[in-house]
This record gives sequence, structure tokens and C-alpha cells, in this order.
Amino acid sequence: MFKKVMTVIVLAAVFLFLAGMIFLRFTGDQNFVLRKSALPVSEGKEVKVSEIYSSIRHFRGNSRFYEFTPAETAEYEFAVSDIKCDEGVTLSMIIMDESFAEYSGVSEADAARDEEYDGTLRCRVNLQKNTTCYIGIISESSDNRNRYAWGCRLNVTKAPEDEKPQEIAEGQNVSMQLMADEKKSLLFAPKETGYYKFDAEIVSGSKSGYAGIDSITLDDDEGVAVTDGLSLLTAGNEYYVWVSAYDISAKAEAEVSCRMVGTASLDDSTEVQITDEAVIEYTADEAGTFAIYSVSDGDPDVCVYDADGFPLRNDSDSGAELSENEHDFAFVIDAAQGDVYRIFVSGKFEDCRVIRARYTGDGTSIGPDDIEKIEAAPVEQTEETDAAAAEAGAEEENVQ
Repeated sequence: MFKKVMTVIVLAAVFLFLAGMIFLRFTGDQNFVLRKSALPVSEGKEVKVSEIYSSIRHFRGNSRFYEFTPAETAEYEFAVSDIKCDEGVTLSMIIMDESFAEYSGVSEADAARDEEYDGTLRCRVNLQKNTTCYIGIISESSDNRNRYAWGCRLNVTKAPEDEKPQEIAEGQNVSMQLMADEKKSLLFAPKETGYYKFDAEIVSGSKSGYAGIDSITLDDDEGVAVTDGLSLLTAGNEYYVWVSAYDISAKAEAEVSCRMVGTASLDDSTEVQITDEAVIEYTADEAGTFAIYSVSDGDPDVCVYDADGFPLRNDSDSGAELSENEHDFAFVIDAAQGDVYRIFVSGKFEDCRVIRARYTGDGTSIGPDDIEKIEAAPVEQTEETDAAAAEAGAEEENVQ
């Protein structure tokens, strides 16, 4: 009886093999066996997978294939979780189209390199409605053993939409929770193009640590120049302001503020007056060595950046010899024609004049004997300037 049963099984296997070969011969479908062996899986219905691999059984059991046909066009997430394998056995997942060309794939070894890996293999694929795809779950042993067990759970769901981070607006303070060595973003959409200053500080939790602005990026992860939280941003863009906490042992609350910084220019004059913090833009119209200093009623600070936002100089009180205020700043730059500088003046003051002069010193000091006033360029005389001068003279006579 046993021999008869074995004979039937062998004949059935041979028949199926020959049928597959004949089908392949006439259809050219090299994936016929995989296609027919794939089990259907539905959205949101978890499938439990349990296999025992055996090389004696013609390598059966080292993989399992499923097919999924979405009911609507969307991005879907394929997740392999609850992975339970014999020691030294790992799994990988591959998502394929109807022709078994790979859409996406991930292995445990690759996933483990991600700091956020939680033991679940995940792939996201955009699928069209009623277009079948195939999911392969494949096992592999590190020592090529002849037999081992493995299992997992497979689930297919619509991929959750990426949640946008908390928003921050100009003039607003926002609180956020941060863990040690964690980096979180705030979303900022400037209403007008200009310079914006972001500051962050720890307000509760681990006050021995500190918070800071790590970077500012666009939607496509392209970074923009930012130094000490100061950056030139363009209206109409959405920016991710990344905040980090340092030297904290546990969770801490950080407060982030945003303000727009005013601007001024030294391009058309040698002196500019400000009453609050400002970014003073200066493009050198000639090559030379220049001193830039403050004359104020308070305690201004300065940081100078190049066109790319790289800090070049900072100062707080080197201008004492150039003014009657020991808290005024001064610095020297060697400029090539066309060099662009952004001079950020901050601190406490109500009135501050920022002056540009030619530097004639030897680099060891910056005092009255080391600078030379830059005379304003003469105005070219034209019919328009003559008419303007005549008009101004007439107005002066009328006043008298």
C-alpha cells in the first residue's frame, strides 16, 4: 500500500513539473511557478508566516511569496514584524511588480544600520489601482545549514501621511520636548524675504544642558546657510528649523523663538544709523583694508559673515579708542572688490552709528591714528543735478 501511495505522489510531482515546463514553453512565463504559488494578502489583514526550511526537500521552505492587488491608487507600506528565526537566520523582504521586477527591498542587516530600526522590516511603494504586485519573504542562514525554522507576520496598509512638524511664526515662542541627543524640527514659512533669528533654550527638565539651532533645510532637505540661528530666508518657501538638545540626561523642555531682523546697507555710504539689532549689508566697491566700528549709547555686539553665511569676525569692545564708549566694537577686514559681507549688530543700545573707514594701521591696534575717513565720491554734474540744485536753492529762498 505504501509503495502505491509513493508511486502516486511521484507521478503527480512529475506531472506537475512537466505541466509547468510545457506552460513555460508555450507562454514564456519564467515566473509561472512563483506566480501560482503566491498566496493572496489583503490590505489591513495580517498574515502569520511559519516555515521550516529543509534542503532535503529541494530547498523548500526558505521563502514565501504573496500577491497583493490594491483597491485604489496610493502609497502602501509592507511590514514584516514579529520576526522569530533560529539563531543565525535572517529575513529579507522584496516587493516586485507583475513581471517580478523589483520595486523595493530591505534586509534585516540593512535595516539594523538605521538608528530608528525597531525590529520591523518596512517598504513603501506607490501602487496603481488593480495592479498586482508580489511580496517575497526570504530566509537565509549564516552557515548554510540544511534545516532551520523561521516565522514572522506580514501586513499591508496604506502608508501613513508624513505628519508635518509643529509650526512656528515670526514673533512667536514655541515649546517642544527633546530627548538626549534628539533632533526635532519646527516648520517655518516666512511671509516676507529677510533675515530671521532663531534662539533655543532649555526651560525645564534638564537645565544643566542647553539647546541650539542645528540647521535649517528646505522640503527637499537642501540646507540653507545658518550661523547662530541667523539665516536669510525667502518668502513662499517652507523651512524646517532643526533644534537639538545637548548635555541633558533625560527629557527636557526647550523654548524656541523666532524674530525678523532689520536690514541696513553700507553700499552707498560710509555710515549707517540703527536703533535696534540689524544685518548691515556691504559689498566692497574697491579692494582695500577697512575698519568698521560703532559709536553708540549702549553695548553693541557684532558678528561678520561672508556671502555664504560663514562667520569671519566677532567683537564687542575693541572700539573704545574710536568713541567715548568702552563697549563699542571695531574690526578690520581685508576686502577684494566685489566681496560681500553681512554685519550682524545686536546687543543693548538705543542709538548706534556703524562707520566704515580706511584702515592704515599695522594690525596691532585700532585707534584714531589707524583710520582714515573715506570721502564721499563726487557727484557727476549733469543737467538733472543742476536742475535739482536750482530747485533746492529756490526752496531755501522761499523759507527765508
